[in-house]
Amino acid sequence: MRRNERGSALGYFLAALLGAVLGGLLVVNVTGKSRTPVAAVPPPSPVKETAAVIPNPTGAESVAEAVKQVGPAVVSIDTRVMPKRAEVPDIFRDFFGDHGSPMPQQGKGSGVIIDARRGYVLTNAHVVKDAREIKVTLPDKRQFTGKVVGQDEQSDLAVVRVSGSRLPQANLSAAGPPPIGSWVVAIGNPFGFENTVTVGVVSATERDITPEPGRTLQRLIQTDAAINPGNSGGPLCNLKGEVIGINTAIFAPAQGIGFAISSAHARTIVEQLITQGKVVRPFIGITYTLNTPEFRDYFELPTSDGVIISDVVAGSPAARAGLQRGDAIVEIDRVPIKKMEDLQKEILKRKVGAELDLLVFRGKESRVVKLRTAEMPANLPRPGQMQREMP
Repeated sequence: MRRNERGSALGYFLAALLGAVLGGLLVVNVTGKSRTPVAAVPPPSPVKETAAVIPNPTGAESVAEAVKQVGPAVVSIDTRVMPKRAEVPDIFRDFFGDHGSPMPQQGKGSGVIIDARRGYVLTNAHVVKDAREIKVTLPDKRQFTGKVVGQDEQSDLAVVRVSGSRLPQANLSAAGPPPIGSWVVAIGNPFGFENTVTVGVVSATERDITPEPGRTLQRLIQTDAAINPGNSGGPLCNLKGEVIGINTAIFAPAQGIGFAISSAHARTIVEQLITQGKVVRPFIGITYTLNTPEFRDYFELPTSDGVIISDVVAGSPAARAGLQRGDAIVEIDRVPIKKMEDLQKEILKRKVGAELDLLVFRGKESRVVKLRTAEMPANLPRPGQMQREMP
């Protein structure tokens, strides 16, 4: 009996040792060329309760099915951009020499086919900006020459057209914001790795971000699905296989903070880009910042509500109405302005040519300023380019 017990114990020991060695050999370093064995983590002690697992809300095949529906319509977009030649005075050109035209630059992004019959591809405006050549590649390796139908820098959306038959198509959802915490899938071509799929959740909706002065991207979906350079213009989809957003930006200092333009907002932009080649927006011609107690005291205002005008575009409705830097706008058509985005949202609700009543403070004096909105220029001057003196 003792020999059998001893033999059994030895057998268990050898089996455990062999399992540990094999387990260690199976965990390898795949980041480089070498495959160095890494020690396996010892198994935990048995517990009575079942270990927690990451939930899959609708079944193991949900992500795969969503990718199966949307993936074939996700394209890679390669562009060729010719940088503008620097304007150099002849005296310096003669001294330093003329090195000829600048070298063309290559760009890469993603897109999604939203209309197979007409060959419309939705992507980001910054993906195709100033592109002289556009090459669109499908997952089935077919390649087409793309032509920009329309682009809108303000929303960072563009529509590119390709001529081809039997094109796949993805469904651009018309629904409102997705539920926060719901699962989403991002598909694109980050760093040229074609048809890369990442998974995350909706972290927030209706986000507004300002990627550069004078331009605000609105109604964005925030997600922790990995988004990298090259993902721009690719779809963010739900587990039903519907495109709910167009991936457009990341918050570089952090991890897991990416943004997509909501499909509901994108649909309104796409319709205008296809029919008009541009987006028509109302415009009054100011840039502004949120009022604060410091601004209130500096401009001798009676309130710290509203926004402070920081620049006025020459020749704009605001300039013609006599608005100036330092004026505080506290109401628009009797709607209080409490946050930065309130003024823009109220203006965008109007059509071009609509009349507005602005309650404005200049120092301690209040006045109602009437003006009519104009069409926002295609090349809207940035704050640094705006004329600071009133005409």
